[in-house]
Amino acid sequence: VILTCDAGEYKAGDGSCLSCPSGQYQPDSGYTEGNCDLCSAGQYTANTGSSSCTDCPANTYSGDGSGSCTDCPEGSSSPSGSASCDGAPTPSPIVLVCDAGEYKP
Repeated sequence: VILTCDAGEYKAGDGSCLSCPSGQYQPDSGYTEGNCDLCSAGQYTANTGSSSCTDCPANTYSGDGSGSCTDCPEGSSSPSGSASCDGAPTPSPIVLVCDAGEYKP
């Protein structure tokens, strides 16, 4: 009897089926050997036993094999499914205030 595993599982060395850890997935049911695949950068899966990964929401990012997404630093942004954030914090403009009767040329 050949044991086949469900989607979201992989076959362990002892022949049993185990759930994929967070950050990994297995899309195929009937899988008979090997390990789970890592979620690609820009995707994540927080749950064990996943059969797919989800794109990170806008303004977050992740690396390969992530179980969660990280917020972009303040002042930067990203579209959904990003592996990094774009932009850098913009410094506040310097405002010079003249005294009464003065002007800035």
